[in-house]
Amino acid sequence: MLPVEDGRLNDRGLGLIELIVAILVSTIVLAGIATVLINSWLTQNDVLSTSEATNRGQLVSSAIERAVRNATEFKTQDGDTQLWVHTVYDDPTGADPRTCQAFDLGEGKAQMKRAATDLAAASPSVWIDDSQQRWVVEVEPADGLPMFQKDGQVLTYTFEIATDSAPVRFQGEVSMRVGGTGGTPCWP
Repeated sequence: MLPVEDGRLNDRGLGLIELIVAILVSTIVLAGIATVLINSWLTQNDVLSTSEATNRGQLVSSAIERAVRNATEFKTQDGDTQLWVHTVYDDPTGADPRTCQAFDLGEGKAQMKRAATDLAAASPSVWIDDSQQRWVVEVEPADGLPMFQKDGQVLTYTFEIATDSAPVRFQGEVSMRVGGTGGTPCWP
């Protein structure tokens, strides 16, 4: 028999009701913490995906702009998904005579090819980052806009790169600084 103090039983420890309430409160608190952690993790993935897409899109955009600025001639090819450029790039060592460049943003991938002559015979490669690890830039047309549009010596480009959240859009306009020199060995 339990000792009685002032006519009541002396309860030491937790009763069944108190234990159920403690488990219920702990479960609610842990569920809240888990929700915050999961949302933080998902947000981090979205931010990382958008950041990577931005970096890759800037790489593609800067390569296109550099090629067109140094172009003697350029044309759009295959509808509006390819850009062919003949540049004035001149390697002082003479080791790299590739002055023909093509950018292909069709079929969901950004690809580039370079050659000394005849871009049609050159094989494309996917974009490669600084560490030489292969990665593919997944591109899409932006709201049905043409990816490349030529107006005289000015090129307008528009494309989007897919991310885990909303796609990142890239638009730009660049004009040739050099201008045509008459004829190009890059295409017939």
